[in-house]
Amino acid sequence: MPCVLVLAWAPAAQAAAPPDFVGMTSEDLLYAPGQDRSAAMNQQHSVGVRLIRQVFDWSGIEKSPGHYDFDLYDTFVRDAAAKGIAVLPVLHNPPPFYWRGGSQRPWCPPRQLSTMAEFARAVVRRYGPNGSLWRENPGAPSLPIRSWQIWNEPNLGIYWCNRPNPREYASMLRVVGGAIKIEDSGAKIVTAGLPDSKLKSAMPLDKFISGLYKARGKRYFDTLAINGYATNNAQLSELLHRVRRHMNRKRDRRAGIW
Repeated sequence: MPCVLVLAWAPAAQAAAPPDFVGMTSEDLLYAPGQDRSAAMNQQHSVGVRLIRQVFDWSGIEKSPGHYDFDLYDTFVRDAAAKGIAVLPVLHNPPPFYWRGGSQRPWCPPRQLSTMAEFARAVVRRYGPNGSLWRENPGAPSLPIRSWQIWNEPNLGIYWCNRPNPREYASMLRVVGGAIKIEDSGAKIVTAGLPDSKLKSAMPLDKFISGLYKARGKRYFDTLAINGYATNNAQLSELLHRVRRHMNRKRDRRAGIW
C-alpha cells in the first residue's frame, strides 16, 4: 500500500514531538472494503500514525448546486475515529457547474470563491465539533475534524489554470478559511501543500511564499504545509529550515509547518 508520510515539524529543534507527530496519505483506504480498511488503520495506528490526509473531492460530494452526498466520507471518518486517527481533509476539485468559463480543467479554482466557502461550511457542519455525523451516531467513537487543508499545490500550473497566483490563493484562504471559522472558531487552517518544484509551469516555492505573505496571507492560515518530496533526510531538513527562516523574516513565528 503506497503511502506518503506527512510530518508536523516544530519550529524549535528542542521541542518535543506531539503525540500526533506522524501523519499519512493513504488514498486507497477511502474505497477499501471495511475489513481491509480496518486492518490497515490498525497497522497505521500501531506505528504512531494519528492523522490521515484525505482529499474530500468537492465534485464527488456536491452532486448538484447545494446538494451534498457525504455517504462515502461518513464511513471513512467514522472508521478513522474508531481507531483514534484524526482526518485532515483536503478541500479540492470543484464540480463542473462551478468551473470558470471555457474548457477549464477541474483543478482550476472555482468561478466564485463563495461556492467553495459554502461547500466548506457544509463539510464542517457534518464533521466538525458539532457535526451532524456525531449527533446521528451517539454511541460510536467521535473524533471531530479540527484542521482543514485548502486546495493542493497552487504553485503548480496544473492546479491553478497554468497561471499560479499567490494573491489569488491568499483570497481563497481568506474566503474559505473564514467560512470554516464561522462554523468552528477553533478550527485550524492549513495551506495547500506547496512543493519545491522545478517544473516550468510552476512558480518557485520561495517566490510563491513571498507572494502569499505580500498578499497578507499570514492572516488567513495557522499552518504552512510543505510537500517535501525530498530524496533524503538532509535535503528535507534543509528545505524546512529554509522555509522556517523565510516565515520568521515575515514575522510569522506563530505559524507551524506541516
